[in-house]
Amino acid sequence: MNIRENAHKSGYVPALDGIRGLAIILVIVSHFFFSIGIFKAGWVGVDLFFVLSGYLIASKFIKVPISGKLVKTFFRNRALRILPLYFLFIGVVFLLSVLLPANKQVLLYLPNLHYFWQHHLVLMQNWMYVGSKTDAGLYSPLFHLWSVAVEEQFYLLFPLIILLLARIKRKILFIVLGISLIAVLRTIDYTIFHDSYSIFRYYCNTLFRLDSFLAGILLAVIFREVNDSRPLMLPFLGLFLLCFGLCVFNAFYFNSVSNDTPFINTAGYSIIALMFMALLYFVVMRRSTMLNAIFTNRFLVFSGKISYGLYIFHFAVDFFSSSVLHKYFNFLTVLFNEKTAPVIFSMIMIALLYLISYLSYVFFESFFLKMKKKY
Repeated sequence: MNIRENAHKSGYVPALDGIRGLAIILVIVSHFFFSIGIFKAGWVGVDLFFVLSGYLIASKFIKVPISGKLVKTFFRNRALRILPLYFLFIGVVFLLSVLLPANKQVLLYLPNLHYFWQHHLVLMQNWMYVGSKTDAGLYSPLFHLWSVAVEEQFYLLFPLIILLLARIKRKILFIVLGISLIAVLRTIDYTIFHDSYSIFRYYCNTLFRLDSFLAGILLAVIFREVNDSRPLMLPFLGLFLLCFGLCVFNAFYFNSVSNDTPFINTAGYSIIALMFMALLYFVVMRRSTMLNAIFTNRFLVFSGKISYGLYIFHFAVDFFSSSVLHKYFNFLTVLFNEKTAPVIFSMIMIALLYLISYLSYVFFESFFLKMKKKY
């Protein structure tokens, strides 16, 4: 059976909105419920975003010859999707950092911003974290935007990657070697420098996170190059189970689901990327009724559609709720016990986050999304 007959003509299937929804929910729970052990693993939602991004844009690029017009359209569409809300958000945060009195700035972790606000204007803030020798003093309502910077920097490299792939016959082997090389380089660097730098050296480093995007590109190339899907079912299932098993082993061996273990900062990011690539394979192929039912769930699809706003706003809402709003919800401790009340409070804040993100999507983001179609 031909792979391209199963996938949507644009390389997109409806369940991919659900995948995007899963990614953002993982990120949200990792921050709002950080005190609950298993939810600390939600940081992998960012990796899922990276793999999905690599797949979606590659699935469009590899179908037609690369040209100046195609590249121009690609950059324009990415700019219209990413930059308006990004600059609106950082503009509001920086305005608060200027106008609020000092005691309010401390509550919102704003004092740190004046040291590095310029980095956010040129989307290079991730490199500031890469060079940090400690985690202290770096957290702010803008910290999570490091991943937006990484993605934008990948977009700059993407046309070059596709142009290079167009000149290579064994594309699949080339990408696999690329993923392996990044894992090896990250391992060498970790072995030499891990005592001198924070884990942000690996977590926020564009060069060390390219393997996630390459995994998505690899899947798009496989769909393009391989005609018969039947021999791929078991290998992809085996790949997923192997990668998932290694992640579980890492969690038990190091007693941590965070990204602070030697495994994660060496081969781990590549293994997680391949695991998500395998998951995407089955979702795109729509072979599993169960997977299709899960990822076409209305809430997951809705979360996926407004996922960019959810990501942009979630860290600020978390900061604001924990530092300012929390005192106004003390009545929850009367209605519930001390363990349940914080969970209820976080759920209320997540509902507020969804409302803000939905309004942002309808009244702000959609204006720029329509411009993509108009032009």
